[in-house]
Amino acid sequence: MAGPVTSLVCSRCGSAMRIIAFIEQPAVIEKVFTLLGLWPAHAISPPAGYLLPVSRQRVIAA
Repeated sequence: MAGPVTSLVCSRCGSAMRIIAFIEQPAVIEKVFTLLGLWPAHAISPPAGYLLPVSRQRVIAA
């Protein structure tokens, strides 16, 4: 894991949360996101006129 880690806090009760597992298998990640209605990524469209930050835009070299 790179970079500093900030503490996780429950939005309901304010208690500290802990990371108990990491999911690293792409097929499992896709299945979890699908069950949550978050997959495929284009299922939730950004608002009209929304521009991605330059660091997230794909640049196609000609």
